[in-house]
Amino acid sequence: MSINGSDKERTFTFFQKYKKDIMTDLLGFELDQIKLEKPYGRNKIDLFAVDPVRKLECYMENQVSKSDDIHLHKILNLINGMNEGIIVWVALCFDQEHLLNVEEELKRNKHKYIDFYAVEISSDVIDLVSWLDKQFKIHVLNNLEIITQVEEPMRLVYKVEQIPKTFIGNAYVGERIYDFNRIEDLRDYILGRLQDKIRYFPNLHFEKRPSKYGSSIHIGAGKEGLTYILNVRNGRGLAFVELHFDGSKKKLFNVFKYHLPSMQVQIHSDIQIKDRKIGVYFIPLTELDDTIDKIAVILERMILYFSPYTYRY
Repeated sequence: MSINGSDKERTFTFFQKYKKDIMTDLLGFELDQIKLEKPYGRNKIDLFAVDPVRKLECYMENQVSKSDDIHLHKILNLINGMNEGIIVWVALCFDQEHLLNVEEELKRNKHKYIDFYAVEISSDVIDLVSWLDKQFKIHVLNNLEIITQVEEPMRLVYKVEQIPKTFIGNAYVGERIYDFNRIEDLRDYILGRLQDKIRYFPNLHFEKRPSKYGSSIHIGAGKEGLTYILNVRNGRGLAFVELHFDGSKKKLFNVFKYHLPSMQVQIHSDIQIKDRKIGVYFIPLTELDDTIDKIAVILERMILYFSPYTYRY
């Protein structure tokens, strides 16, 4: 979704999530259980949500440009891959041929309970998103309010409804019950708490595919080759937060070796530097939430300390 370092579509999607009342008023239904970049087959859905009243899943694809064939194919694949649900395509403007193709595909699948909405974004919103995209990344989420200055940020321009008004879908709308013996449940729970505590850090908010790294959670730190890795209990029985440098960032890692005294003051007195990793390691606390909270404190200090380098170096 990001091209040449531009995160405009991600910024716009954050706006949809944190100012969801705008989308709710526009579409006419609630958006609950919002997830960003949720894995779907080999692709990712920009914004996934659930209509809690009708128990329907909602799949939203965003563009900050005119509708194109790439996104059209994503929409058509969604139609063919589901039996019920809501599809929303958001773009700066729409090629009428694209909307006609969607309508024809829905007609071919008229037995499916699918509603489709096409929403256009105001050019003023795009200008503000472009401005936000140029700001320091950890400041973007705290400045989304600026977009609400636009009188009509988005408008519904087209819809096709195939879901009967009385239909209730199969989406789960209750409170999630976590089984911490399942790695995916544990990871989701940890990420949820970290998102609440370090809301402004964009990379915490994207959904993660099932990982080959087991229970460790990997979060992009900014530039390619720089990754935050954390765990509430690894194979050696330790909780940790570390910034990992791959081989291409060895020079930057070596520079940070000379920063140890300041890191001991600003991050943690027991911070360690070795094997292209800068991390803090500790025995997990008795309660899982307390361990996560300690990880959150360390991670936030690392984000504030390293981000000027990891995003701009």
